[in-house]
Amino acid sequence: MYGFGDVEKPDEDTTTLVDELLSSFISDLTKESTKLAAARDLESIRNNEGRVRLRSEHVVMSLRENETMHFRATKIEKRIEKEKERQDKREKKKKKKFSKPK
Repeated sequence: MYGFGDVEKPDEDTTTLVDELLSSFISDLTKESTKLAAARDLESIRNNEGRVRLRSEHVVMSLRENETMHFRATKIEKRIEKEKERQDKREKKKKKKFSKPK
């Protein structure tokens, strides 16, 4: 919270409240996303233990009713994809650079 202009040592009640709100939000979002994932594609999203695997698309879709959150989540998802592409390109360059010539 200090990074957003609050005091360096915020009141304990404030940090407790923010912690409870965030925990509740994340828990609710995870539950909603899991329901959505299970309803959409039951077979392909189960892991070896039979648990539902969440993907970013499930979280983004569960936020679709809140335009601001949905927009931000979509933006973050795109940034993550771009970063993955950059990392893949760097790895390919490294492999090509260090591969032995024939």
